[in-house]
Amino acid sequence: MDNSLKIGSDSSVKGIMFICFLALASLSISSSLQTAACGYGMGNGDFWGCVYAGIGLSMDSGKIIFPTLSVFYYKKGNMAACVVFMLATIVCMTVSFYASCVMDANKMNEIDNETSGAASQRQEELFAATSKDKESTQKKIDNFNKTKDEIDKKRAHTKLMLRYEKSIKKAYAIGHITNPTSGAQMLEAKQEKALNRYNTGREARLNSLKKELKTTSTSLSSINEGFKNIKGDKKTTKGTMAFATMMTPENPEETVKKISLGKNVLIELFIPIFTLAFMVLGGSLVLKSDTNLSRWLKKKLEKEIVTEKKENRITPKQQPRKKDTSPTLFIDNEAVSEFVKLALASHSLKDNSISGLGTLAKQSNEYTRTELSKAKGMLETKHILEVRGRTTYVLDLEGLKRYV
Repeated sequence: MDNSLKIGSDSSVKGIMFICFLALASLSISSSLQTAACGYGMGNGDFWGCVYAGIGLSMDSGKIIFPTLSVFYYKKGNMAACVVFMLATIVCMTVSFYASCVMDANKMNEIDNETSGAASQRQEELFAATSKDKESTQKKIDNFNKTKDEIDKKRAHTKLMLRYEKSIKKAYAIGHITNPTSGAQMLEAKQEKALNRYNTGREARLNSLKKELKTTSTSLSSINEGFKNIKGDKKTTKGTMAFATMMTPENPEETVKKISLGKNVLIELFIPIFTLAFMVLGGSLVLKSDTNLSRWLKKKLEKEIVTEKKENRITPKQQPRKKDTSPTLFIDNEAVSEFVKLALASHSLKDNSISGLGTLAKQSNEYTRTELSKAKGMLETKHILEVRGRTTYVLDLEGLKRYV
């Protein structure tokens, strides 16, 4: 009965774990697709869109990788690495949250665009046609002096002016000044009249083009204002402008700039973090494998660990401190033990006295007179030794032996 209950309990746990796995997979895939779609839209759907989508997928994978590494280092007792990867997880979640908001805003605009209908389409066609007319008229004005007709008219006018000049000079030369048919004054009047007619016609043609441009510009402005009266005005469905407009309608461009700067900073921060994660995971896999590389790496690590232990594990017995080095500022238990050993060796059963500090310091190879003096003073405070005059006596022999 107990076994059946245990099996049933295990089955329930496995079922719950399976459901959790499906939910995790569904949420992870959906979130990753949103992040990738957001990046793809930022690149306007071309090559750079694919690059941004790859960046988004890489960051989104950190929501799974970084928590795993954080737990791993927590189990290892490395709290610094645990905190680093936990912070990286929070940043990944923030990026994913931002991408989801962007896609929500873009989807809202896409739905809104579907309501624009025929009115918006006609308005757009009219706007495009009028814009084309305006550009054409402006181009005519810019090229007014360069067109073939204008050049031909200018050449014909120049030739006419030259003929008048020759005729006028000839009339003055032969004395025909006031002759009504070939006089110089009559020719000069005809020349001035022809010049005025040319300039007036040229100015009229230029004014006509300018008037046409003004009419087209006014019409274009009116058509542009008409968009405001059409429900479901077209909005962007790519990039971050929709989200920025939703958050800060008064200045969406500034918000887009901040988002772009934040994205670039995150990319730079995540490159070394992903590198560290790759090295940690790759190194653990190599160490677990049975290859020449893993055997070489294990030997090298073991050699470094042994060397480090030998360098760091220093005790007075392994590396006795020389007497000429500076004494410590605290009572060394090893120094007390050394003093007691020397004191017991010199102990006199006749009067319970021991040798002086100078004699004991000469017999010690590890400790100075100062350090042995500290040990002696500590034993005096414990009422194990007592100094009378220049001689030190043992008050508690058994107590003294306990410090060996």
